[in-house]
Amino acid sequence: MHRHPKVFATPHLGGSTHEALERIATELAHDVARVLIGAPATGVVNAPIPDGPEAARVVPFVEVAYRMGRFFPQLMQDAQLPTFTLIVQGDLSEVPSEPLVRAFLSGLLQTTTDRRVSVVNADAIARELGVHVDARGDADAGTYATSLRVTGGATTIVGTSINGAPRIVEIDGYDIDTTPIGAILITQHHDVPGMIGKVGTILGEANVNVSTMQVSRNEIGGAAIMVLNIDRPVDDATLATLRTIPGVDSVRSLAL
Repeated sequence: MHRHPKVFATPHLGGSTHEALERIATELAHDVARVLIGAPATGVVNAPIPDGPEAARVVPFVEVAYRMGRFFPQLMQDAQLPTFTLIVQGDLSEVPSEPLVRAFLSGLLQTTTDRRVSVVNADAIARELGVHVDARGDADAGTYATSLRVTGGATTIVGTSINGAPRIVEIDGYDIDTTPIGAILITQHHDVPGMIGKVGTILGEANVNVSTMQVSRNEIGGAAIMVLNIDRPVDDATLATLRTIPGVDSVRSLAL
């Protein structure tokens, strides 16, 4: 057929255009940077990769699941890793959950074991350690069009993607909105006047800069949490001082 006078056959050169080469180089650079900080690359051999018509919408939630995996064990109070439930809420409730589960396990096990964990081997290592994730979908979108809800033991966190960036939007029933990257402090405390000032003063005296801060409560004068994104991790002495503030029940330092 290629000899037909009305047919012109050419090799496939779509990947060799200037635009395609620039895009490939950019994507590779982003993947190298992600791998160097322990995050999953967008394209990995032998790893489950989102496909189908919803693939482009699922990919950002792979990053969300990974960040939630790193976030979870640093927040939870359980001595051992429990069985987890991962619920894909909203528009993507019908998509295959394996890429999200693998990403969550990758972040979780990188934080809790000394093994070299990736999205390729995370599932096998989890089975060896007896860690299980029960994944399912729920068409009820809740506050966001799509979100991931993970529960393990007494701890629940909800994450979503906003403009392609991962966000934690709920912790144990408290509404927040924080970027799960870098150093984070989380306090559980009584909802009383002066708490923000006391925490801020101690961090200022330790020369720790706060980039963002949120306080969330469900009732006036009850329990509350404070989530602070900070420029560098807090040392043990400063953490000990924060824990002496009257009304503070716990202080956790997260490295994401």
